Amino acid sequence: MMQITIYKWNILTMFYKAARPFRRKAVTDTSDNFEKENLTEIYRNKIETHNTKTKLNSQTIQAQAMVWLNYLNESILSKSLEQWSSASFITLSNEYTKIIDGSFAEGMKSGTDYVSPSLHRIIESGHTLPQAFDLGKDALDNDTVIQEIWGTSTALLSDMSSVIGLPINNISHISVNEWLDKLSPFGINEKKFADLLSYNTVELIGSIIPILALMFSWNSADTRKFTQIVGILGISALYAGNPISLIVVMVGLARSFQKARNSNVKMKDWLKALSHGGIISMLVLLLMSVIGATLWTMIICALVIIKLLQSKDIPFDPRKLAKYILALIRQPIKSC
Repeated sequence: MMQITIYKWNILTMFYKAARPFRRKAVTDTSDNFEKENLTEIYRNKIETHNTKTKLNSQTIQAQAMVWLNYLNESILSKSLEQWSSASFITLSNEYTKIIDGSFAEGMKSGTDYVSPSLHRIIESGHTLPQAFDLGKDALDNDTVIQEIWGTSTALLSDMSSVIGLPINNISHISVNEWLDKLSPFGINEKKFADLLSYNTVELIGSIIPILALMFSWNSADTRKFTQIVGILGISALYAGNPISLIVVMVGLARSFQKARNSNVKMKDWLKALSHGGIISMLVLLLMSVIGATLWTMIICALVIIKLLQSKDIPFDPRKLAKYILALIRQPIKSC
């Protein structure tokens, strides 16, 4: 009996020893797979973090490119385009344009009834969108609804092609004179005042650039840099008298204030970043008036191209570009 028991024990021991390597291997394989999965997850997280940072950095550079492009849009280029648009497209004259222009269509008046041509759309009702479409119903007696909409729309587009454009809202003659008296010490005349309260086709299209600048930097982790961009855009919009861009800047200002509160940025630092952007913008605009339009346009285009190349990680040697620009500057000097 004892021998049978020992024999059974030996058989069990033999099977245990035979199965032990396989059991250890299974445990080892499970441990190795767990470590591999952990490493894979760690590397995946690192790659995602790197890609996110790279994307945000690329978007920040693109935002800076849009900021530089906005200097060109809100200064030389926009003014030239406004003059060209005014000369090319203000050719429409029909019953719809006459009813929208109101008494001004009858000719300029003298005395107390005089209204400046640059202010008449702000003072006299008829040129805001609701007023124009309401007046367009009475332009003709036998027109259809579609003809009314088309006729009013083309009349508004014609007026919007002018340098002054269409008003955001109407202001009484007395209020306009009061505002002009207050703003005249700051160099704001009636044309500049009308420009600040009106928008034209060029300004409407050009406002896409500051929108892109804010959109690219919207999720930037650097609150101060975003606030600085808002300050830059604000001064350039005021300089150009673009009310659409000013509305865009107000949205960006609210966003920067919210970002400052969420990231615990002090109010003093937020105001410092905002004023820093404004000072940069003023210095750039001053430099524009000093160096001239042609060279200014070349420099801005070069800076925009450099920023866009940097955002795509394309190698670029700025020294070659600097030599090329210097060569262009020296050519007219030598010819003199």
